[in-house]
Amino acid sequence: MDWETIIEMTRLLNSSKHSEALDVVTNNINEMDDFSWDIFFTGLTITSEIISKDLKKHQLIRNHIRNNMSSNFRVAFRMAHYEQLVDSIS
Repeated sequence: MDWETIIEMTRLLNSSKHSEALDVVTNNINEMDDFSWDIFFTGLTITSEIISKDLKKHQLIRNHIRNNMSSNFRVAFRMAHYEQLVDSIS
């Protein structure tokens, strides 16, 4: 993901504009790298309430990360936690 897009995603996450940040991720999902995922999972409030509000977008992201798990331990751990939470809400 290019630097400008990462900055936009970060700005949205820091402003608690989760739905808009999810749009950035879903629109650029194939360009997400470990750095982008790390920023996303750090900035996203990962709660059932937040995920329920945009469940379809979260399911799309979950489906993508299932097939593209990170080799970075911290990012992979966050992905697994996120995946489990989205599954429990679905």
